[in-house]
Amino acid sequence: MNQSVLPHSTASDPAKLVSAVLAVSVHVLLAVILIFGVRWQNKAPAAVEVELVRMQPVSVAPPRPQPPPPKPQPAPQVQPPPAPVEVKPPPKPDIALKDKEKPKEKPKETPKPPPPDPQAEREKEREKEREQERKLMQQQLARESQRITQNMAAQEMDRLNRELRETQARAASERASALWADAISAQVRRHIVLPPGVSGNPEAIFRVNLLPDRSVMEAKLQKSTGNPALDAAIERAIFKASPLPVPTDPSAFQRDLKLKFRPLEN
Repeated sequence: MNQSVLPHSTASDPAKLVSAVLAVSVHVLLAVILIFGVRWQNKAPAAVEVELVRMQPVSVAPPRPQPPPPKPQPAPQVQPPPAPVEVKPPPKPDIALKDKEKPKEKPKETPKPPPPDPQAEREKEREKEREQERKLMQQQLARESQRITQNMAAQEMDRLNRELRETQARAASERASALWADAISAQVRRHIVLPPGVSGNPEAIFRVNLLPDRSVMEAKLQKSTGNPALDAAIERAIFKASPLPVPTDPSAFQRDLKLKFRPLEN
């Protein structure tokens, strides 16, 4: 039995060896293609020719038919890497989007007002009363000031009216006195007897005192004409004109008169 088994095992070992060598060769070839294909990237892979050498079996016994070895797979074509895509920056969002929508705040609760302070309320009332008193005082002062102003205006008006009346009365009295003095001068001039040799326009001033009935009580020379004879003639004429004429305005009557005489004046 040993002689029949040995020839069979010896004949099958070379066939297994050949199959193993072929399988290892194919796997090594595929590994080399993958490694160099990845490394070269864009380079076209070089064609690899594999020559299979079949070892001549030992002519011992015909081996059992073995399944045909797998056909070598074609080397995979390495695709070039795609061109880099330009990545555009995202558009800037609006401020509203940038900040994002803020979460809606919850409505704040309105704080309840504190209870009124009685002391503060009383102080407010007192302040109102003081303010009313100040307003009343201001109104009273305004009325008093207006009254005083009106009184002062009335007094000033009375004073002005009084001064006007006095001025008018004084002017009227002066006018009446002037008219009475003219009447006295005219009456005295009619009684003057001029001495010879009088020329020019001599003037004499006499101070004349009258009685209540306008009679001449005294006549004193205060300014001479420069001609004693003419002065004496004027003095005699004053006494001859007594009683002097009645003034047109009784208020113009005066007992002490200062009279000017110009005998040659028409």
